[in-house]
Order: sequence, then C-alpha cells, then structure tokens
Amino acid sequence: MLDQICLPIRRELNEAERVLEQYVVSRVSLATEVVQYTIANKGKRLRPVLFLLAARLAGAPSDALPSIAAAFECFHSASLLHDDVVDEALARRGKQAARMKWGNQISVLAGDFLWCCATSLIRESSPPRLFSATTQAVMETAEGELLEITHQNNPDYDRQTYMKIIEGKTAALFALCGRGAAIMADASSQHEKALESFARHVGIAFQLTDDVLDYAGTDKSMGKSVGSDLREGRLTLPLIVAFEKAQGEERRKIREALLSTELSKEQMRSAIDIVKESGGIQTTLECAGAHIERAKSYMTAFRPSIERDSLISLANYVLEREA
Repeated sequence: MLDQICLPIRRELNEAERVLEQYVVSRVSLATEVVQYTIANKGKRLRPVLFLLAARLAGAPSDALPSIAAAFECFHSASLLHDDVVDEALARRGKQAARMKWGNQISVLAGDFLWCCATSLIRESSPPRLFSATTQAVMETAEGELLEITHQNNPDYDRQTYMKIIEGKTAALFALCGRGAAIMADASSQHEKALESFARHVGIAFQLTDDVLDYAGTDKSMGKSVGSDLREGRLTLPLIVAFEKAQGEERRKIREALLSTELSKEQMRSAIDIVKESGGIQTTLECAGAHIERAKSYMTAFRPSIERDSLISLANYVLEREA
C-alpha cells in the first residue's frame, strides 16, 4: 500500500535517498559508518513521504524538496539513536541497535552529527522561516522526550500528560513536515495551517498505534521486543486505560510492573492480559481513529488531486499498519 501512496513522489523520494547516502558523510570514518548503518536500516520514511506529498499538493518548486525531505529523515534518525541510548534498547527495526555495536558514547555523538547534517541541509535548501520552524520543532521534540523521562515509572500520571508527551516527542516533527511543505510553496496561511494540522494529527495517531502495537504486535513485526514500553517504565494510553479501570489485585500488578527494576515474564504477560481485557487497546485505536478523521478533514481546504488522495491514503495507512 505504501508503495502505491508514494507513486506521485517516487522520483523525489529516490533523490532524497541519494542525498542521505552522499551528504551524510563525516571526515571521521567511524561517524560515517554509524550514521549510514542507522539510515540504511530503513523504516517507512513516513516523514519524507508526508513532506513531499504535501509540498506537491501545495505547489512547491521541486528542486530543493529532496534535500529537505532528507533533512527531516536525519532529524528522525538522530532522535532514534538518542532514544535507544536512553531506553537501553537492544534492537531497532529488527537489527542490532547502534549502541550495541558501537556503545552509548559513539551512538550519542553520531546522533549529534546527524542533527548537524539535518540543520545544515535545512539552512542551505530553505528560506529562513523554515529554519526557524525547524528549530521550534526540535525544541518541542526534546521537551516531549524530557517530559516522558520525568514521568517514567509513574503509574499516576493522566491522559492529558500523555498527550502532551506524544504531541512533543512524535507529532512535532510530523507537523514540521506539513508546515515546511507550505512554507516551501509560499502557501496561504489557511493552507499552511491545514497542512500543519493534518500532519500533526497524523503524527499523534502514529504514536497511538505504535503504543498499541507494543501490546498487540509481535517481536518479528515490531523489529523490537513487544512490551518494551512497560519494561522501560513508560505508561502509554493502553496501560493508562487499564490502570483507570483496574481495581484491587489488577491495579497492584500494574503498579508493581511499572515500578519493577527487572520485569519478569510473568509480570509482563499479566500486564498485557490486563490491558487487553480492559479495552485499553480498543480505546487507544479509537482515539487514533478520531485523530485520523480530524487530519483528513483538513484536506477539504484543497482541490481534489492525486497528491490529496495520497495524503488521505497515508493517513489511513498509519491507522491500519501492523508495524
């Protein structure tokens, strides 16, 4: 499905891959090795895809778009390198995490190098307003991550705090892709708001479905261990819903699992069962669906086109994906 969605931007997407291969190179061979390992371990490139489709929809000139799409992927990849260190992750997208191959120090510094590459690409390829918007989005991302860490292993924080976290750590970069597309097209304020809002709600839905997959997916499909959020002390919406509904023994089991320094397989299975039985997965999927519907409502600001249809399909794909 994703291949079909990308058909209108296949040339630009291929060019963005070329930029990633040729531009993200360091004078220090080890840095190049680490960042190219990270970039080559491809995800779905959702952020570049969203940006390129939105830019085409808004009528942006095409020359600089692949470089900016590559920059957005660099920002995302850098955050993954840093996240894996913070989370002590063993794997990423089915492969050994960079920190397991080269250690935490090198992974953090390689992530810093990627941030710099991304910033340089934005500065060279876009107007000052996009550079400013990028700085703001990076700050929101860092704030979201910091807010999540401050609430780690805390069974008592609420849905409102959870939404603030994902709006920062995930949705801010998605929103930048939408807003950036409008800026590159010198679009009207109405169209800029529509694209930014569309992308932000897609980003929120993406994180919500990701949090569902952590309880309902498989290790093979996820490319990492199922239950990693719980193992790392993160209270996501499926577990928040379960904790809200739980009483007595079930509530005690969730609290103990979150506070445990070494989660047993039995604790993990018990917590996952409680989440499923409480309706935590269904409630989270319904919340994600509501955000996707809200995202698609912003597409009414644009005339029908292949690019608009592709963005709507991309929103549906985020909700329906299995990994």
